[in-house]
Amino acid sequence: MFDGEFLIGAKFDKNASVADFIKQYKGSQADCFDLIVNNKVIPKHFEMRTAIEMNFRERQVEFYVYLEDESTIAVKFGLSKTIKSVKDYLHDVKKVDVDQHRMTLNGKSLNDEATLNDCKVVNGSVLVLEPIQDGTDMTVYDLIKIWKNSDADYYDLVADGKVVGRHKTLLRANIYRKSKLELQERMISFKVNLINYPPIRINFLPSKTILELKEHLSTVEFIPVSDQVLVLDTLVLDDDLSLQDYEIKNESEILLIIRLHGG
Repeated sequence: MFDGEFLIGAKFDKNASVADFIKQYKGSQADCFDLIVNNKVIPKHFEMRTAIEMNFRERQVEFYVYLEDESTIAVKFGLSKTIKSVKDYLHDVKKVDVDQHRMTLNGKSLNDEATLNDCKVVNGSVLVLEPIQDGTDMTVYDLIKIWKNSDADYYDLVADGKVVGRHKTLLRANIYRKSKLELQERMISFKVNLINYPPIRINFLPSKTILELKEHLSTVEFIPVSDQVLVLDTLVLDDDLSLQDYEIKNESEILLIIRLHGG
């Protein structure tokens, strides 16, 4: 079935909707097409009753592309066209090296193989063609390490107000020149072991001190802070130092020893 092909004598259920009929012929691309009967577009919620001469016409969408030179170009394409098709068109009319550029919509990168319909491009949408920056194959975690070196495990990257997955590339994470980036301390989860008792699971910020950890344990285990001795790999922990100072990470295990009083 080709765009514009006449469907003379097409078989259909007269009680079916126009939308169902289009889907019968166009499958997953049905949203990209309208049904034309006697040169008129038939609303998709109508029922299929009679048809003498029918053909499909691809729905068009008119949108804008914002270019690197800060100019804007109006573009009109069928909804089944891919982002690559749009980039190829821009290459022809604007001589842009599209292989070194990506397209975004509302700050999100668009896959070259996705259709305009897949990307939810509608009339009036503004797509941005922007250069792919050096280092976009770098992961988010790599970027955090540049800022925090060996302490990178203790931080998440927040881009435009949202925490970004650490193993995504900067390109996949939609991080580009105008992104607002900041670091956010990452909660760590570890165990505190008490002899003859089940381990205690603790979720704590790494900047918290050992004293603050003891104070937390005193509220959940009712053990006075002065009676607590915390040990990591035979090392007694200093109240004034932080979990981060001792490189305590996820799944670390700390031993809690209770001081005994009396003779």
